[in-house]
Amino acid sequence: MKEPDGGLVGRMMGDDREAFDQLMEFYYPRILRMAYLISGSYADSQDIVQETFVICWINRKKIKEPEHFSKWLYKTLTREAWRFCRKSRREQPVEEVFGDREPQRLPPWRRCWPGAGTKPSIGP
Repeated sequence: MKEPDGGLVGRMMGDDREAFDQLMEFYYPRILRMAYLISGSYADSQDIVQETFVICWINRKKIKEPEHFSKWLYKTLTREAWRFCRKSRREQPVEEVFGDREPQRLPPWRRCWPGAGTKPSIGP
């Protein structure tokens, strides 16, 4: 399927559920991949994408530039993914995370990606 045009987004903004379904079908694998890169969990990324599409449907009439829908959707996904990461980090009991070990302060770049091994390198 080629990139959806502003007409499909315009139809969605006019309460056309079929247009919304077509947009979901096109963008789902793309934003699922991005959500997974942020969350590091397939199950969490599915929840994030679902919430993103719910937000998309609720706020469909607030889209100012239908031709830039993909930018709006990715920005919405990113905000939802980071919100989800912050929320899940707060809800996890300390005993479950650290067990018998003493908790250590994580550097900022490891707070949402607990599985990351080393600090990301910058530059070549």
